[in-house]
Amino acid sequence: MNIVVRTYNGSVVVRPDTTWKRGNDDFYAPEFVEEITAAPVFFVRICKANRSIAAKFADRYYDSVGGGLFLYPENLIDGSPEGFATACCLDRTTYLTYPEMDKALAGSDFHLMAGDRLLFDGATPSPETVCDAIQDVSRFCYLRTGDYVAIELGPRTPVCRREDGRVEVKGSFCGNDTLDFSIIF
Repeated sequence: MNIVVRTYNGSVVVRPDTTWKRGNDDFYAPEFVEEITAAPVFFVRICKANRSIAAKFADRYYDSVGGGLFLYPENLIDGSPEGFATACCLDRTTYLTYPEMDKALAGSDFHLMAGDRLLFDGATPSPETVCDAIQDVSRFCYLRTGDYVAIELGPRTPVCRREDGRVEVKGSFCGNDTLDFSIIF
């Protein structure tokens, strides 16, 4: 299972499944990480394998949706493609909620907080935007059953630095509390 991402700036990257944090376990930052940034994401679970999927057929290829958060070790992102790829591969930096089986939840409310700071407050993408994202990412890679296609909803935002020690992250999707974990340095 892979997590294929359309980043906020429109690039396509793949985060390996080792980055997925199943559940709300705390994230313990490795000693080489000085700052954590985060990007809110909306994702769909692929239920039928294929590649080069046209947007008008893309709704046939996913069966559930959810929200989440990607953590990035900002000091690894040096402006090069390799730096960003390295940051995307850091273990346990992908927090995705349990997917909801109702595809109609695209366009629902999604909220993320880090401590007392608002990280994201808005609606998830429309079904049309989701289908466009599936079309975009399936041009580059074969989507298998069980893969996730994630869409970053905003740019990376600073969450915490090493000197902060600990920050609690909370999120809600469709009015349900879905994320509740801490980033600990």
